[in-house]
Amino acid sequence: MARKVAAVNEALDAAKSLSLRTLFFYLIEILFSYFMEALCRLGAPFKHRPPPDYSLDFKDYMARKVAAVNEALDAAVPLHAPLTIHEAMRYSLLAGGKRLRPIFCIAASELVGGTQSKAMPTACALEMIHTMSLIQDDLPCMDNDDLRRGKPTNHKVYGEAIAILTSDSLLALAIEHCTEKANGMNPILIVRAIQEIARLAGAKGIVAGQEADIRSEGISNVRSIGGAIDLSENK
Repeated sequence: MARKVAAVNEALDAAKSLSLRTLFFYLIEILFSYFMEALCRLGAPFKHRPPPDYSLDFKDYMARKVAAVNEALDAAVPLHAPLTIHEAMRYSLLAGGKRLRPIFCIAASELVGGTQSKAMPTACALEMIHTMSLIQDDLPCMDNDDLRRGKPTNHKVYGEAIAILTSDSLLALAIEHCTEKANGMNPILIVRAIQEIARLAGAKGIVAGQEADIRSEGISNVRSIGGAIDLSENK
């Protein structure tokens, strides 16, 4: 506990001199270390669980995983017919980003004895679903955003109809990718993973968060802490 308090105090001291962007990544690093500790405790029953490595170079680890995820995503969506749909899928999916969701997926697997290669299909699926949600969130009927990650949003480049079809395609591809690329994996675990992904991508997860976002539009103050937490967790 004392170590965690010290880490928080260190982060607060650093906030006085760091830029907002640098501070964000600094806090992510602290949260990531807590996440690793928690997974190590949860993974105690696994016989082949590797010992926790607290000497991990966080920046190097993130850079290597981002590169690996980007390479896997690039390979997952080749250009073929219908060409416009696949171009639009690649446009948003490969537009950059921190790739935190797939990296957490890979890290969780590694901490309980898994490998990056086995976790990568599910990791890519999570990023596909995340990208799907961003495309829909940017639509004129939702947030009506013109830019995403410094580039024109999908519907600004390809039109609303193609953007909707692109988001549908990414969701379907995510499920397909989990099953098609999971060679040698336990089928029961694959089904459980898909079940959890589908649950969180639907009305009990992302959709619920988007609906709450729409419902709260125009409200200048937070009416309840619970509502704010629900919106944040699902989004």
